[in-house]
Amino acid sequence: MLKVLIVDDEPFMRKGIFCKINWQAMQLEFVGDAADGQDALQQIQDKKPDIVLTDIRMPVMDGLMLLERARQIDANIQFVVISGYDDFQYARKAMNFGVVHYLLKPVNALELSEVLEKLKAHFLAKDSEQDYRSLLLRHYEANRMSQRERMLTWRIQEEARERHDHEDLAQIIRIQASDFTLFVIRVRPFSFPHKGFQVEDEQLIWFGVQNIVEQLLVQSGHNGIAFRHTYHSDEMIAVLPTRGRGNCHDFTHIASQTLDALRQYLQLEAAIGISNSNAPGASLKNAYEQARMAVRGEVLHGIGKVYSYSALRVSAFKERASGSTIIAVDQEMVFTKLLQNKDEERISRWLEQQYTSLCSLPEAGYLDFEKLSLHIYSLLRRVLSEYIDPSELILNEQQHFTEVLLSCRSWQLAKDALFQTARTVMLLIPDDKSASHDDVIDEVRHYIDHHYYENITLAWVADHYFIHPNYFCKLFKMRSGENFNNYLTQVRLSHAVRLMSNADLKLAQIASIVGYDSHAYFSSVFRKIYGVSPKKYRENILASC
Repeated sequence: MLKVLIVDDEPFMRKGIFCKINWQAMQLEFVGDAADGQDALQQIQDKKPDIVLTDIRMPVMDGLMLLERARQIDANIQFVVISGYDDFQYARKAMNFGVVHYLLKPVNALELSEVLEKLKAHFLAKDSEQDYRSLLLRHYEANRMSQRERMLTWRIQEEARERHDHEDLAQIIRIQASDFTLFVIRVRPFSFPHKGFQVEDEQLIWFGVQNIVEQLLVQSGHNGIAFRHTYHSDEMIAVLPTRGRGNCHDFTHIASQTLDALRQYLQLEAAIGISNSNAPGASLKNAYEQARMAVRGEVLHGIGKVYSYSALRVSAFKERASGSTIIAVDQEMVFTKLLQNKDEERISRWLEQQYTSLCSLPEAGYLDFEKLSLHIYSLLRRVLSEYIDPSELILNEQQHFTEVLLSCRSWQLAKDALFQTARTVMLLIPDDKSASHDDVIDEVRHYIDHHYYENITLAWVADHYFIHPNYFCKLFKMRSGENFNNYLTQVRLSHAVRLMSNADLKLAQIASIVGYDSHAYFSSVFRKIYGVSPKKYRENILASC
């Protein structure tokens, strides 16, 4: 990955430039920022960046002197000059030091991306012809594997049974014609560098996972096929014919060997779900759903284990026979009282106790985890409905919360999500029935006062505070005497007025700093509030200084 350093004496500008770069997609590494040329020069010596994005006018050491001295340290560094001064003299001096990219503030994200792509191409062209051919070959192999994965994923996601000439797809159809079992190998997320691999080597790691799985299938006498799921990118799927030769114990043994091999050779942790053995011609889609449901058991019992769908079926039957409720009535009453008393510490312990009790049951699976989580979620809604009209309930819809649960790899994540929701409920429970919900409003106002430059909208408030936008607007008006959007606008424009006394800042820069992407829209809002254009208002400020 190419390393990038950002240099500008304005913190807002450095942050703005950083946010306009899609670091992961462009495979760039942010190594730091600096407020002046002298600091930047030291970081160039220490961190050895490939690309430096720098302003021109800065205190201590300006950008032009930085260019000159940095060339003496490393002539291969590529500079992009970003300046608010569209003066050709600066551009010409920068070009004398070999700079070919000059951008004006406020920086356009698209133009910045185009410049960075050109610089990436520059560094790529400097590689040897052998390295370049190797890169092309790697891309070819990745595309070839992606096509294979898409076809095989389509096969397990759909009920279609059409024939296909592709060798791998033909093999999976032959497997489906016999008794077969399906594994879902769910790999825990890993970060780069990993075991000597870099970001660009991710496909090689997954090729290694596939190779390990298929080799173990061959050694066990099950000549199956393995591939990475196209959409669920943390899953490797294995389909193996059984032909009556295997039983559940055999499959568990193969899966355990797979987990050990992944840990030994690639230092990867995973969990494996096993479907039921299926009769000839049975649905691959159904087998995949069984194995995927089984592997989700890791949310309760952890990574590095094998989970069988057959065990889940036994657990579900026992639960129906028992007729017991998920949470005892007396425990529901305890939870309700804790919420009303706003006892955060004991609520956290109560939530943890519910999940650890479920984890103590070896036969418990993902469905049990989901039922428990949704039951607690419904309790939170029930408590809140005592204080707020049910039509204005603030919590997200159950479907959204179900999706949150599906993304959890451990019960602790679900517990944390419910605890944060409980905190929001406690904020909205008044100390007495006549009290208003000042805590939430004060929290939002405080956030606006300190983060006014961010993209703060009613939708953002709803997502972060689990509050219905219409209900929030009503509360905000009651508490503040003005509506939400007016308050946000006034905070932003008051900071804009403060910045206007700095003659070095352009109005377009000020608009960007206080949170407006469009200079024209900023001017329109400003004129509506102050009765004059930002330009005229600034002239009056500077004239009075």
